[in-house]
Amino acid sequence: MTGLLFGRSLRAPQFACRIPTLGRCINTEHASRSKPRPRPNLAHNNGPDEYNEHVLIGEIQPGKHVHSVCREHHIFFPNSLRPLKGAKLKENTCSLAVLTSQRHCVDMNSMKYLDKYEHPFAKSVLNMYIEKKKQPLWYTVSSHPVASPFPCKEGARRINHAFRDALAAYGYDREGRRVATDDYNGIADLYGTVKISCANPKAACNIKFADLLSQAKQIVSGVELALARDKSGTHINTISRPQSGSASKMPYQKKMGTQLGTKRRW
Repeated sequence: MTGLLFGRSLRAPQFACRIPTLGRCINTEHASRSKPRPRPNLAHNNGPDEYNEHVLIGEIQPGKHVHSVCREHHIFFPNSLRPLKGAKLKENTCSLAVLTSQRHCVDMNSMKYLDKYEHPFAKSVLNMYIEKKKQPLWYTVSSHPVASPFPCKEGARRINHAFRDALAAYGYDREGRRVATDDYNGIADLYGTVKISCANPKAACNIKFADLLSQAKQIVSGVELALARDKSGTHINTISRPQSGSASKMPYQKKMGTQLGTKRRW
């Protein structure tokens, strides 16, 4: 009987000590649920040199080792890309879509190496983009995986070839530098990133190259309006990001006509 009483008396203080701890856990959990957690800002940066570390690309969040390098060398992420406004393809048989940015943006295929957990290839990938900074114009061509690998790769290769030929037809080398001697509107180069995606790679394989080149020239025409820089390194196009005021209400082509002149015909 005495043992039972001693056993009860010994257990009672232990249970009593757990009551405040349980109360603190409940209060802490309630407080954490009541306070909203800050969410990362995924909005597009307004300034050309503003860098936003709160970036989430799909399920990938770049780590601090990535941000330190990208901030130093002014390299941005795919969320800076926006649809090209200056080019409307008349006959888009290949279902081409074009995204551009006035910044140098990492390709989406490279983001898997730039997660917050340092990948063994992260340093090599970052060094590749640092070396690529010598090129003013970055561009990639990809096909949607709607067919077997061969037509997807062949269609992307033909579009890439047509885009380079269109750059040459407009007086630029394959890296976006102005090589023509006519000094067209003071343009020195095309600076930024262009991403071309093809949703119909079989059509890109079967289309005549002359027709594909015609579509590529329309794309380069819009890219020139969006990414052209003068000799001082300033983008001539100031309306790629909407500005407040009455000037932003002017039509895109009308405003660009006052800066770059009439659209060239080929």
